[in-house]
Amino acid sequence: MAMRIDSVAIEQLSSGSLDCSDIEGVRHIKALPFLSVVQALDGSYGISLGGGPEYSAGGGGIFVAPANVRQTITHHIGAATGRMRARWVFLGATVNGRYPLDLVFSFPTLLPDALLPGINSAMDGVCGSEDVCDRMSAAYQLIKLLLRTAQEKPVRRLDEVAAVLSYMEKNYREDITVAQLAAMAYMSEPGLYSAFRAATGKSPIAYLNDYRLSQASLLLKTTGLSVKKIAAESGFGDPLYFSRMFKRRYALSPREYRNARAL
Repeated sequence: MAMRIDSVAIEQLSSGSLDCSDIEGVRHIKALPFLSVVQALDGSYGISLGGGPEYSAGGGGIFVAPANVRQTITHHIGAATGRMRARWVFLGATVNGRYPLDLVFSFPTLLPDALLPGINSAMDGVCGSEDVCDRMSAAYQLIKLLLRTAQEKPVRRLDEVAAVLSYMEKNYREDITVAQLAAMAYMSEPGLYSAFRAATGKSPIAYLNDYRLSQASLLLKTTGLSVKKIAAESGFGDPLYFSRMFKRRYALSPREYRNARAL
């Protein structure tokens, strides 16, 4: 039976833009702790999610990336202008008071052309308005349009998985074990592993580490904190272990990632 949506709450909302000429062919690997909606206004993106096939979004095309999924992005400048212009909206939203939007629903990587005018207008509102009420209204309109493309996931033990995800995302700086998570969800460790992997495609610890790394990637780009401090803020007690894990996931050291041109 399809889930009845009684409420949608936006808990995180941010936007940004790119306008540059020296980015042709630059490849960037990232994962973010929220849903990404990205539009190439001039030029194009090559986008691969989770090591899957590469798609091309250009000429106003929009791609959608779920939270905590590895994105491999290649930037291409416009042939006529020699520039790349793009914008993005990052959304953290829950459905019915407790379920992360992209835990319950999957979205196509590239949005259908029929929805682009409406989504373009919604992104205008999020990216261009200085009034917080107008921004939030446009963000809800964006979610409404995204849901038209959505497919509901057949997630077993949804309440338990959602509770575990919420706990991880609030306490990722602390030491967390599978035993703790299983006890909190009133499940056996094998039962938690099975339900969690079916819902997210990852084991609980792999998801937790990826979430920590995505938080670290944001801190590297948005703060001047040292790598050692970012490791601690992201839940990694050992800075050397953090650096190894980071480079394994993003193909760059934390310092290289901080200095990279690509966004």
